[in-house]
Amino acid sequence: MPPSTTEYKREMARNSVEHPETSVDNRVKKRYPVAVPSSKSSSSKNQKHRTFFMQAPDDEVKIKQEPKSPSGSKRNLEATSSLSSLSFNKKIKQESPSGFTSEKVISLLTSDDVIPETVFGDSDSDGESEVTHSTLLEEFLAACDIPGDDQATRTILRKANVLSWTDLVPSVQMTTNVLTGHGMPFDTARRLMDGAKEADDLQKKASSSK
Repeated sequence: MPPSTTEYKREMARNSVEHPETSVDNRVKKRYPVAVPSSKSSSSKNQKHRTFFMQAPDDEVKIKQEPKSPSGSKRNLEATSSLSSLSFNKKIKQESPSGFTSEKVISLLTSDDVIPETVFGDSDSDGESEVTHSTLLEEFLAACDIPGDDQATRTILRKANVLSWTDLVPSVQMTTNVLTGHGMPFDTARRLMDGAKEADDLQKKASSSK
């Protein structure tokens, strides 16, 4: 059995005799052999190649187009919210340009809301004079010896929802404890309520005598 060494193979190649009919290509291939891949490895590569492209390119494009990125969805949501907000604000401005609802505007024009705000005095040659409740309340406080610079008493009256001297007439809703509960001294509260009762009695007597 000949040895399988590199030197032996070189010696055999050097001493080999080419057949006269051997072509140039065969001589080159024999002198410079090229490694040819086996059929098994080629089949394996083709198999892997076919597996990689098992899905058609159209399907891959379709799959890539369907998902939407979170950022794009967020932008679409923000744009939709902005459009909804703008249309909603525009609708509000068109319905109530003055800032009040239609029901509130109508209620302000009813006689039930306007009449209690104003008291009219006796007629004279110049016409009917208008006297507000705040003016009558100030005159009543002056008659009860409440100084004009006594802001503490006036603040307490506002907290107690006293808008006119008639609100100080003793009743189930208006008692001395209501005023003292807001911080008014007992003597001041009693003086105001007694004065309101006396003024109410005089007004009723004057109305009945007419």
